[in-house]
Amino acid sequence: MLSLGTIDERVRLTDAGRREFLDLYHHPAGFVDGQLRFRDDSRNRWRPWRPTPGAAVTRLTQRL
Repeated sequence: MLSLGTIDERVRLTDAGRREFLDLYHHPAGFVDGQLRFRDDSRNRWRPWRPTPGAAVTRLTQRL
């Protein structure tokens, strides 16, 4: 199952790339201790980036 934060394993994001992505959707003051994570429906839990084998994320986004 794919969920928010799932990325294809071949995608290599630097901290700068993660920050650039997150800055589009989150106010910088919302990051605790500079974490480069995000929250979904569970507002109390910070979610990490999760690499997954293959290219499932790419295929899904192309279909959408």
